[in-house]
Amino acid sequence: IGSLSCIKACPEGDILGVVDKKARLIHGAHCIGHGRCAAECPVGAIRLVFGTAERGVDLPEVDEFFESSRPGVHIAGELGGMGLIKNAIAQGIQVAEYLAQTVESDGGEAVDVAIIGAGPAGLACAIGLKAGGRTFRLLDQARLGGTVSNFPRHKIVMTEPVDFPGIGRFGKRQMPKEELLSGWAQIVAKSRIRVEEG
Repeated sequence: IGSLSCIKACPEGDILGVVDKKARLIHGAHCIGHGRCAAECPVGAIRLVFGTAERGVDLPEVDEFFESSRPGVHIAGELGGMGLIKNAIAQGIQVAEYLAQTVESDGGEAVDVAIIGAGPAGLACAIGLKAGGRTFRLLDQARLGGTVSNFPRHKIVMTEPVDFPGIGRFGKRQMPKEELLSGWAQIVAKSRIRVEEG
């Protein structure tokens, strides 16, 4: 329908523009398929999927606490369609705050929460749980940084600083992948968070 609300919702800036008083695609190659666009669409015309145009994979449905239809399983960050690092971090922190208030510790050897994936959302969740006094295990099939660690060398991956609970402000307007990963490693060391890699 060419709604102007689409232009306001787009977090990437110059993907859409006004042509003949309607929102139109201007730079389609820059579109990242952001979940915010689907959420803001006034007519429900956007459906996000992973995969290709021929074979997509539906994104998981989650509630306001990022809990999936499987009780106790929360999905934040890239797996839930949130590819932007700052937003993935925000989701990880929100999940941590929720779990810190709702998960009951059994006081035994088991940890309160298992975090699968040490990317932006997983790391943020671990930091938030640590600040909330909860125990956890942070696991990644590869290494700290998750998918970000596989980005091309010198790729600018973060454009805004974020606030980590108990750590403070981190980041700057332009940061290459290597600097971001180095900063995360420093945060992990400072927080004494153990990342179980591999």
